[in-house]
Formats: sequence, C-alpha cells, structure tokens
Amino acid sequence: MKTAVAYIRVSTEMQTEYSPDSQLKLIKDYATKNDMILSEVYSDEGISGRTAEKRPAFNRMISDAKQNKFNVIIIYHTSRFARNHEESIVYRNMLKRDGIDVISITQPSVDYKTDILMNALYAVMDERYSIELSENVKRGLKEKASKGIYFSRSPFGYCRPVKKQPLVEDEAESHLVKWIFNRFEDGLTTYEISRELNAKGYKTRTGLNFYKTGIIEILKNPVYKGFLLYNCDGETFFRKADHKPIIDEEQFDRVQEIIEARAKITPRYARESSACQHWLVGIMRCVVCGSTYVHVKHTRGVNRFRCGRFGMGACKNSRSLGVPDAENIVLNYLENLPIDSCNFVTSAKEAEPLKNKSQESTKQLEKALERAKQAYLRGIDSIDEYETNKENITAEISKLRQTQAIGNTPVIDKLEFMKRIVGLVELVHSDVDTKTKNKAMRRCISKISIDPETKKFTFYFFA
Repeated sequence: MKTAVAYIRVSTEMQTEYSPDSQLKLIKDYATKNDMILSEVYSDEGISGRTAEKRPAFNRMISDAKQNKFNVIIIYHTSRFARNHEESIVYRNMLKRDGIDVISITQPSVDYKTDILMNALYAVMDERYSIELSENVKRGLKEKASKGIYFSRSPFGYCRPVKKQPLVEDEAESHLVKWIFNRFEDGLTTYEISRELNAKGYKTRTGLNFYKTGIIEILKNPVYKGFLLYNCDGETFFRKADHKPIIDEEQFDRVQEIIEARAKITPRYARESSACQHWLVGIMRCVVCGSTYVHVKHTRGVNRFRCGRFGMGACKNSRSLGVPDAENIVLNYLENLPIDSCNFVTSAKEAEPLKNKSQESTKQLEKALERAKQAYLRGIDSIDEYETNKENITAEISKLRQTQAIGNTPVIDKLEFMKRIVGLVELVHSDVDTKTKNKAMRRCISKISIDPETKKFTFYFFA
C-alpha cells in the first residue's frame, strides 16, 4: 500500500469545482479506490501559482518529498500543481528521480511510449531551466553591482547586521584594517605585518593566523575606500558603494602606488611553482609548526629550503638550509643507515585496519569476561572456574592494551628494508627525472623532521 499526500491550490473563488473542499473530497475518493493511504494535505489557498517561491505549502511538500515521507502526490488538475509549465516539468522530473509520482485525478495517465517522450521533454526543459536560472542569477548580480550594492560575504572589518542591507563597520576588526594600511605606508612588508599581528595574538575571522597573502588582499580591496569592484562575463563594474569607507581614498591610492613600486623590485628569493622541483620537496618538515619545507630560488646564490609557513608570516622558524647541505645530510644518512635505531611508522592506510582489529579483539574479550561473570552468578561455573577464566581473560586484555600503547608497528625484515634503501640511493644518484625520485622517496620515507636550532634531521620510514 502506497503512502500518498494531497496538494491543493486555489487562487480565485470563481469556480466551485476548484474549491479546497471539492478538490480534497475527490482526491480522498481516488486514494481509497486505488488502495492508498492519504497521510497529509498540503494546501495553498488564495495564492497564485505562477512561481513556487510564493507557495509555502508547496515548498514544504517538496522538502518532505526529499526525505521520502511519501510515494505519491495526488492533485486535482495539472494546473493546480503549477501555472508555469517549465517549473512544473522541472519539479515533476525531480520528484520522478526520487521515485515519487504526481497523479492528476482529472487527466488520464499516459502510456509507456508517451512516458518515454515525456521523459525526454523533461530532460530538455530541465536543462533549459538550469541555463535560464544561471542567467537570471548573473543578471541579478550585475544589477546589484551596477547600483553599488555589496552582495558577497562581508569582508574583514565589516559586518551586515541586517540581511540585504549595506555593510556596517565592525569596530573590533576595522581598527586592524586601519593599522595594516598605516604600517604598510610606514614601510613594513606584508610578511612583517602578518608576523606582528600574529605575535600580538590577533586572529582572522575564522580564528587562524594572518598570512601575507591575506594582508595583500586587504590592501588591494577597494571596498575599504567605499567602492565595489565586480567582474562577470567580461564586464567590469567599479562603482561607489552604499557603505561607509574605513580608509579614505587618498591613503588607499597611495598604498596602491607603493604595492606597484615594490612589485617592480626583483625579489631576492622566489618560491618555486607547485611542480616538483626537487626530490626532497614535501618530505622535510619543520618541528616548530609541522609545515613542509619549500624549495626557494636564490637569484644570486645557492638555492635553499625553508619552512613554508615562515614565508607566509605564520611561523617563527626563520632558519633556512642550503640545498647542497640538505642533499648531503640525507644521502650520507641513507648510505650509512643505522637500521637498529630507525624510526618506523605505518601508513594511515595500513594502520587503520590494524587499529580496528585490535579494538574489536578488546571488545570481544571484555564480552567474554562479562559472560564468565554471568555464568558464575547463575551457578553454572564454580568460584574457582570463574577466577581462572577471569585471570586468563584479564591477562589477554592487558597484553592487547600494552600492544596498542606501543603501537601497531609490524615486524621489520631488515634485509629486505636495506635492499629498498640501497635501491633508493642508487635511484637518487641516477639521471631519472626529479618527479620519479621524489615519488620513490615518498614511498619509503614518511617524513624528515628538522630542528631549526640544531639542524638535527630525524628520519621516519614506512615499515
């Protein structure tokens, strides 16, 4: 037996046959005759059906349909479902994909061949509706932008207490925006500004440290001088916005000139692109913040490795390491590997099944202990038998928990492991490309932790 709901809509009082009572009576009769349970009635009375946005009961019904609360929607006539044909097709198609039928009691159901044609029409109309919806959204955004209405998420320094209203200055954040602009004019770099903010304990709106990339975004955003910049489909809108500026236009323009002037100066260091530029990239890690070391080019000297977060102003580890020095340390260690003192880890993919298996074994032993107790209480086992069982099971649990505390490191085949290391060193010394070398390193080494003060390298190998 199917679960059905009724949807009733009346926009005028001109026709008696369309009254809510008459529609509901006929729908109930139909449900009874067709062995359906009518669980709920959704009714929009005195509301135009041109669009679904103005029909709260209809929207509630669609929401319930997504939660599979019923199988069938019964309506009096297709015109009661929607007056907008495109919208009707879109909603019908969406409901059909969820396995929910829409039945009109005054219109005959279509045959199989006609249903195939209707499904094709549904797909075409659904695509057209999607395209038109996208165009309408873009058109609405362009209209807002042309009027200087800020419609995105409120930027740092502003808030929007009332939805769809102009931005309002957030005093807790706006003073930092002013401070950033002032300090940049004083000669500080974006990196130095981020370091100073982090040192004073300030956080971004999401509770994270400030990065130099975020500082430059603030310095370049015209919203702070009361303007709106919007780009869409090749059209650019630069308009005076309807909110109060935090920075005056003169200072904002001066800062833009400073940014342009500094951009013309060749940087001493240049961070490499995301492509793998060295076989140690992504393996060496900073012990201060846990971030990976990045490869940076020196325009007039030796390329170096340094903490990635230091370059963004979020780590105190300012010490870098020359690439040749790093290569020599790593290769010398691997070539003279003290295997008995190696740190071995298990990859997350391998560790999870071991962890789950250990936890499951512990649970089974705990259940066995409880069963032994119940057997004694019911008189099945004697006190001596219970004590013996308890002692054996408890010992097994203790042993298992000790193993969990030590870790799930498997037994290492030293000979096989040394063969892998020898092959790795030979590969690094060969003429194969950097990407291949890096992949081989990552398959064997989990990470190399570097202490910036002592320059001590600690290796962690995959077992």
